[in-house]
Amino acid sequence: MNQSIERNYDNAVLPEQLADKLGFGDVQWLVRGDQLVWLENRSNRGVLVAGDVTGPGVMDLTREHSVRAGVGYGGGDFSCSGGFVYFVSGQELFSQTIGQTSPSLVYSSKGDIASPASSPSGSMLVYLESWEERERLALIAPNEDDPLDVNTSSDFNMQPVWHPSGEYLAWVTWDHPFMPWEQSCLRLASISCKGSGMEFFSLEEDIDSSIFQPSFSPCGRYLAYVSDRNGWANLRIHRFPSLELLAEVTEEAEHSVPAWLQGMRTTAWKPDSSGLYLIRNSRGFASLASYDLKRGSLSLIRGRIELFTSLSQISVSAGGRIALIGSCPSVPPQILITDSSGEVEVKRKSLPGKFPPDPQKNPVALSWKPSIMEPAYPEPGIAGPGEITVSRGMTECHGLFYEAEGIHETGDEESGSSPSPAVVMIHGGPTSCYSSEYDPAVRFYASRGYAVLALNYRGSTGYGRAYRSLLNEKWGVTDVEDVKDAADFLISKGLVDKGRIFLDGGSAGGFTLLLALIRFPGFFRGGICRYGVADLLMLTRDTHRFESHYLDGLVGKLPECEDRYVRRSPLSNVDGLSDPVAVFQGADDKVVPLNQAEAIVKSLEKRKIPYFFKVFAGEGHG
Repeated sequence: MNQSIERNYDNAVLPEQLADKLGFGDVQWLVRGDQLVWLENRSNRGVLVAGDVTGPGVMDLTREHSVRAGVGYGGGDFSCSGGFVYFVSGQELFSQTIGQTSPSLVYSSKGDIASPASSPSGSMLVYLESWEERERLALIAPNEDDPLDVNTSSDFNMQPVWHPSGEYLAWVTWDHPFMPWEQSCLRLASISCKGSGMEFFSLEEDIDSSIFQPSFSPCGRYLAYVSDRNGWANLRIHRFPSLELLAEVTEEAEHSVPAWLQGMRTTAWKPDSSGLYLIRNSRGFASLASYDLKRGSLSLIRGRIELFTSLSQISVSAGGRIALIGSCPSVPPQILITDSSGEVEVKRKSLPGKFPPDPQKNPVALSWKPSIMEPAYPEPGIAGPGEITVSRGMTECHGLFYEAEGIHETGDEESGSSPSPAVVMIHGGPTSCYSSEYDPAVRFYASRGYAVLALNYRGSTGYGRAYRSLLNEKWGVTDVEDVKDAADFLISKGLVDKGRIFLDGGSAGGFTLLLALIRFPGFFRGGICRYGVADLLMLTRDTHRFESHYLDGLVGKLPECEDRYVRRSPLSNVDGLSDPVAVFQGADDKVVPLNQAEAIVKSLEKRKIPYFFKVFAGEGHG
């Protein structure tokens, strides 16, 4: 008896649902602990919203101003201190109380502002300012016009935080050509009551390590931060001000995330300074953990909070309540309130309606050993003489696998089921990763009968420093090989249909997608390329200051490696693209200009390769 497949798409995600949701940027407590403030991104506006934890009501705090910081990729849009909320709108910095109908202007800049943080007494405000090719960390007293420089010697600064006494500042710095997750430092300053006569000092760290989110304990006796000096981004705690190392967590899990944005937080002190709560990431799944300083132990918080496998922007109130932004593959992002019991109250949803957590929609974390190619050989059509594929050895590759939904099998069970068509999704960055969050694209594919592999190729974050470094100077090689190996692995396990595997990637993921189709023609059925990077040399010329030296590590330094940039650019190999491609592009994209997408489409059209091309007027990169 033949096996037959019935597909039911009654619960399929609709295209309009991919964008029809609120975006949550951050969530923080006011000091008194009964008011929660969060940032909602509504289309092109950022709106601060306040909610009382004792009732269901919420209200918009900002009506006239769009709350949005503009340093780098953004973030660090607002902060809460005492009864005040400090926020950035364009190039202006404001303060406002919950009951205030309109904000008060604190400072107007000629550049971009981010990460405002008030001293405990409210007498001074530290913030980050960036203009042209310069950046500074500065102090300003309310109602004063002249800021005081704290740090202008570093290329970049982030995550400034005050000591409870108001006498010290801690923050993170880094310099070109590094990114903050590659090499960064923890700086401290002793500040007089008027902000003058500062004394600077720093914690000694390994050269090849990065720092994330310093924070002082409420009692002021401890300083915590996350460092990857042991190969994994783990929590470290020092006595303060002696800076003697008091405690260090050592485990193969990540307690931070790549600092693509200002104001990112993964740890928060308990109100009594007995330890910290932290977001722990392992193999694409996040969990809430508690670190006990006296016992030196880390334990997971059990309860309903465990159903949320993606967590961010942790904030703890004076009463011990924990606020986070949380989601899972079946639940869109929500503002959550929990505590050490792990019980959860949903304060705000990004999408209306009921979305009960469904663990059956969670992905399975897969790992496989990439195939070993011996002898190593030049990259056909991509590499030049003498440039070979990366040594593979015993390194594992990783991904999150989602089963196809809406499929019902009938007939002879012994004959076995028919493998599903599949989409291999390639993340951007490229130093980024897929996690088990609510991803509208994954839901769209899976609800229509496609299996999905969210590929975390070598070079992705979340699997330790050594794994991330495997992409160094190999972008466009290692990641491309991993796309093919991932598909081969799924086929070998009988999880997908060999003849129906598609690729999906945006930005850096679009770059890898195009090269994979060029490198392995006919193997994939086609690709969906969203604003994919097509010209590496142009990318280095047009990108913003934050990433202006990013490719030094991923491809090689210029001008010595210019030929490598040319060889690995999809536009240099576009006539080798022979599989159908859907190309989506913003008309005003400065990172990947429209003419790059047009050149790809022109080649496809000339050679009569099936394609779909959609340009979005007025849209930039992404």
